[in-house]
Amino acid sequence: PVHAWDEGVAFYTGSSHGAQPGTTDPGFLIYSLANKRCSNFKTCGPTGDSVTGNSKVNSDLFQLFSQGRDQLLNGRCSAARATKDSITKLMGVPLTQGTLRYAHILGPENSRTPKQIGEGAVFAASVLPIVHACSASDAELIYNNMKVGAASADFGAVKAAFERNYNCMGFTCADVGGYINESTGNYFNGAEPCTAGAVNTIAGYAPGSKVTDHNAIDLDQKEMETELNKATADGFAAAKRIYVEGGHSKSYARVNLGSPLSASVSKGSIITG
Repeated sequence: PVHAWDEGVAFYTGSSHGAQPGTTDPGFLIYSLANKRCSNFKTCGPTGDSVTGNSKVNSDLFQLFSQGRDQLLNGRCSAARATKDSITKLMGVPLTQGTLRYAHILGPENSRTPKQIGEGAVFAASVLPIVHACSASDAELIYNNMKVGAASADFGAVKAAFERNYNCMGFTCADVGGYINESTGNYFNGAEPCTAGAVNTIAGYAPGSKVTDHNAIDLDQKEMETELNKATADGFAAAKRIYVEGGHSKSYARVNLGSPLSASVSKGSIITG
């Protein structure tokens, strides 16, 4: 009853790693890829905070592989199906790490050999369907930066697009880690691990999308009450402005520029500075 399940483990791992658990012997499949990427993103070891050893995602996956096998052997098919879903989500971690690594190589590092361009495009293609199921617009952003023929790669935009969807994709900022500069042992500037706060937990509820702005609506209510308690015309006007335009719960910010823009900016453009 578990032959197909065992096949899945075999196809993920291959035979090069032998019989011992936690092996880091070189291989050719995703198991080996996860171990390569964990050294780039400091997600190796039992707690996922090392650059050496077996990747934490592999350790987590093999616990789930065994859990699902035992569930099937005991006739708990519904539970095994849920375990399978957890497995397929975690398998996206090394693919995401690979895409981020090449986004940095092709962008900030400005190294664009045909091999690097090709690997970046293939890594992105492997994970884009997963991102697209969460956000078509973020998948398109990643594709436009990583496709063969792209002029460059905006690493910050690609990283942010992934991070907006981690919760939906089924893993966390800690699972992915940050991109390490091997010469210094520190994270590249702007490539640090994100924080779980990228998608806020709401009183124990984990949203499937980013609703940080919406969640701040109570702060608008607080500010309106503060303004109304002033019992002045200006206070009423301020409260009305918050009610009509939003305050803390705005999905945009007002920016004062020191000089005019040199070119028009399209709606939805990412602005940093």
